[in-house]
Amino acid sequence: MDVAATTPNRRIDLAGEAAFRVGAATIDPVSRDASFEGGKERLQPQNVKVLIALSQKTGEAVRREELIERCWDGRIVGEDVINRSISTLRQFAKRAGGFAIETVPRCGYRLIEAPGAARKIRARWLAAAGGAAVLAVAGGWYVLDGPRPPTSADMPTIAVLPLTEDSSNRETHDVAGATRAALSYALTQGGYPVALVEKPASKLQPDLLISGDVQRTASSISAFVRVEETRDGIIVYSHRFEADRSSAGGLPDQIGASVAANLSSAARLMNLDRRHPSDPAVLAQILNAGSLAADSGDDLHAYEVARQLAPRTPNSAVAQFSLASEAGDALAELPRDQRPAAVAAGRAAASRLLKLAPDFGDAYGLWCGLHSSAYLTQCEDQMRRGIAADPNAVSVAGDLGMLLNAVGRVDEAFELDQVSLAKDPLNPAKLAKMVRLLEEEGYAPAADRLFRQAVRWWPDYRALYWSRLVGIEARGDYAELERYEREVDGDKLPLDRAVAAEVIAAARARDRAGAGRACASDRLRWTTQFLCVTALADLGELDRSFAMADTLFPSLRTRNAADEERAWLDQPSAFSIAVLSSPAAASLRRDPRFLRLVDDALLPYWRGGRLPDFCRAKPEPVCASFVRGRA
Repeated sequence: MDVAATTPNRRIDLAGEAAFRVGAATIDPVSRDASFEGGKERLQPQNVKVLIALSQKTGEAVRREELIERCWDGRIVGEDVINRSISTLRQFAKRAGGFAIETVPRCGYRLIEAPGAARKIRARWLAAAGGAAVLAVAGGWYVLDGPRPPTSADMPTIAVLPLTEDSSNRETHDVAGATRAALSYALTQGGYPVALVEKPASKLQPDLLISGDVQRTASSISAFVRVEETRDGIIVYSHRFEADRSSAGGLPDQIGASVAANLSSAARLMNLDRRHPSDPAVLAQILNAGSLAADSGDDLHAYEVARQLAPRTPNSAVAQFSLASEAGDALAELPRDQRPAAVAAGRAAASRLLKLAPDFGDAYGLWCGLHSSAYLTQCEDQMRRGIAADPNAVSVAGDLGMLLNAVGRVDEAFELDQVSLAKDPLNPAKLAKMVRLLEEEGYAPAADRLFRQAVRWWPDYRALYWSRLVGIEARGDYAELERYEREVDGDKLPLDRAVAAEVIAAARARDRAGAGRACASDRLRWTTQFLCVTALADLGELDRSFAMADTLFPSLRTRNAADEERAWLDQPSAFSIAVLSSPAAASLRRDPRFLRLVDDALLPYWRGGRLPDFCRAKPEPVCASFVRGRA
């Protein structure tokens, strides 16, 4: 085996590494391309670093601490991040052949030569019954179904009763049976201990009991599902689902996904309350409000419950968490004059929560939702503290992945979002983020496959459609955008279709005037405006492009912190800044005005030494401004 570098124990920089062989594969660290008999694929950056570290000490044990120091620059990362990287590399080793990675108990890992290993393993795409999928992505295995997160003592045990139905009606009987099976399957994928029971009183004594009923009308099938916490009789979740009889076959999987995803949020609160107990009545009110919000879509109700409850129960960790979380989520929906008080109350609750429960990792990320995007560095530091305090926290890894995507560190975001989704595999928001990242990174077949599965679970979740659209736009793939636009019917696609068609046609014809006319309307949706921004920039119409970009990405940078806060509260939600670091925005980044466009949030972050991906392997010219500004 060729050694990847000659000076082990230093931190690994892929840009400075020479090509090397491991087993039957040849790896180019700069491009991250791996070539072997029968295949060529691109590995994720962190996985290449781990492979280099192991290959430099072939046959020797490499401690986890050394991997963290060399491959993650000493940053705090959870066990699951390292485990996921090793698992991905083991799957790659099976496909490439010639080597294997062993676990060394209580130490780390060892790479060994395996001359008898298969030299050629075909990459597999599997789709299992019930809608689970295993996706081969980026030179490794992205696991949506497969090894589930290990069940822990913190996971509530769940029993599922038979759903009551008209046993004389074959249709309702089939839906009831399929729904029960789908509930069991979906909850098992989330790591919950699940049992099917025939009556409420059983020897299992579960933490949660699921019941429901199925009914039929002349035109539809409806199913009501309720989840009850057995100790105190709290209703954790309840919802009525309905579908036309012609499409009722998809209802069981949708119910299973919905219950599993909503229970993830409820279980997080229940686990927090177990670790830091408060009055059961407080937990009941919060869970009931969350269930009602899930049922009706009224998030403001949950915020109002938390706003009234938290000041009266200052020592309740769940009440403080609920207020801090709901205040951040509801901010954009509140009237402008109520936002300052909501932010102040949310910040106070978040601070109180950290004093009550410093071991609760998801508490740390609440800070970010209560501050403007001008504080990206502080936000990242907060979330990394949360991961250090609680590596198994459900949400903070995904939240950090979202931030890293926003600042152009997509490779790291991809890894974190894989870990986050594995813990909560049917969560629609996490599925939407993964679809977007896959599209943006150029893994269109994988994105398409995951998207199709996700919309079977969540057919009315608009963010799935939006996220995939933004990912395609961020890659600048006109052909894929046209194909996707033809596929999605109705108003689920948030795009001005006629304008988008004109812009794409003008871009292909190099028709600057035509693109300008198509983009002249002042009532375009944000996704259409971004398409215009990038297309105009590619055509050399930079004045028009930056004029639109200034509207899409308004500056929050003002003369003092108070003005900055007011500017943020005027517009707490805005179009994602992540697209400014995307491949489609490359033409913008070649113009000096780009620095002005990012001066309020991204530029201070990058000049602090946290560079985006486009400044790493082959730095773009604009990157010199980041380093110069840092000096």
